[in-house]
Amino acid sequence: MDLDAPVEVTIGPYETYSDGLFGYKAAFEAYVTLALPQESAALARYKERLPFLEKNLPLPDADKNLNRGTESPIRVVDVVYAAGEATAGVPASPTTCPTTSGCARPRARRRSCSRT
Repeated sequence: MDLDAPVEVTIGPYETYSDGLFGYKAAFEAYVTLALPQESAALARYKERLPFLEKNLPLPDADKNLNRGTESPIRVVDVVYAAGEATAGVPASPTTCPTTSGCARPRARRRSCSRT
């Protein structure tokens, strides 16, 4: 991603799960998070091992994603504020932004894991 700020604000549409009529309308969610660089650095070493882990899963090779990339940054954050769909049900620990493939192609995806 282009941004690597200590405070990050994420506002936007989520998925269309809550539209029981047609499944067209997306609910909105918002997060304000604080980056935890030391925890993110500790998690980065596992990201580098993802291809090895994928290769050694106890599954047939046809069910594995052996071309999985490791370019997307993974950040550990503290969520200081959440609103909208972000507060419905059980809060999600990991988030991936953006989730729309057309939006993700020009830029890398970012994955964040909130610390509880």
